[in-house]
Amino acid sequence: MPNHFHVLIQVRDEKSIRLLAKNDNDEFDFHKFIMQQLSNFLNCYAKAFNKQYNRRGALFLDFTRRKEIKDEFYFSGLINYIHQNPVHHGFCKSPSEWDYSSYNSIISINKSSKLERNAVFDWFGGIEEFIAFHQNEKFAEFEV
Repeated sequence: MPNHFHVLIQVRDEKSIRLLAKNDNDEFDFHKFIMQQLSNFLNCYAKAFNKQYNRRGALFLDFTRRKEIKDEFYFSGLINYIHQNPVHHGFCKSPSEWDYSSYNSIISINKSSKLERNAVFDWFGGIEEFIAFHQNEKFAEFEV
């Protein structure tokens, strides 16, 4: 969408993050570290975008929100929400029509991707079930 995006990221456990960060300090703030990494990524993207389009200034106007997913129902609903969002806002008629979505990358098993397709298919019970889920589920308004 032209004014916002949603991303679902699986973060490693705190112990693994501490090892990667080479920080076993008792005062290590896991939440702050994760948000700093996301901030660094978005800032780097904004700088590259500004350079490519010869522009200056902030690219993202709002703050980044993070929400822990603790519930299987919410997890499935969130995947639906993310993929159905462009449909809901009238930019396309189905998730497969939105070029900026992970939906097509997930179902395009013959194309290379960094996405963990098998984890997604395992969650939904296979590619056919994943596609059927998106065809059958309506856009659900819930707190993102």
